[in-house]
Amino acid sequence: MNESSYKGVSIRAILALLTVGSGLLFLYLIALLALWLLPIEQGLQIAVTIIVAIVGFVNLSLGYYLGQKNTQEAPPQE
Repeated sequence: MNESSYKGVSIRAILALLTVGSGLLFLYLIALLALWLLPIEQGLQIAVTIIVAIVGFVNLSLGYYLGQKNTQEAPPQE
């Protein structure tokens, strides 16, 4: 199966990066808003929770990507 590419980069990879980037930006902005608007204890608690979610999300995405990359390798042909 041939994947569409732009300048040697997979279109699926570009779309995935845009999706992940916009999701992470949203979480980051919500964390900043929570720190700014809520009292310090509540804001800090929510911000730390969101930052932990961001790190976990990035780790899950990376693990999924690496797992997909390993399973898509073609078997050697004889």
